[in-house]
Amino acid sequence: GENLYEEAFCIYKKIKDHVSAVNILLYDIQSIDRAADYADRINIPEVWSLLGKGYIENEKVDESVEAFIKAKDGTCYTQVISIAEAQEKYDILVNYLRMARETQRIPHIDNELLFSLAKLE
Repeated sequence: GENLYEEAFCIYKKIKDHVSAVNILLYDIQSIDRAADYADRINIPEVWSLLGKGYIENEKVDESVEAFIKAKDGTCYTQVISIAEAQEKYDILVNYLRMARETQRIPHIDNELLFSLAKLE
């Protein structure tokens, strides 16, 4: 099983299907560390977004926010807000929400940003 996934990863990498390659690393091989290394090398928003989703699914809010900011992807704001608040990581949440405001014009993001800033006072 594992060897087939490694082969699939190599093929996707070779044909520059970076999104499929990262999906294989995250969900089939289940190596978020390798996915992070791959994202660093490839450095494209779609790959950073997938990595951010992988981190948020594992409740690693610091790493997910870093990846989402590199992707300029504010679409997963509900999960990021929920996990960041549960972990009381308001400083990291503020960074994410500031980025998310640039791409998502949603009042909920503005409200959460104000709330998070108040929690930091």
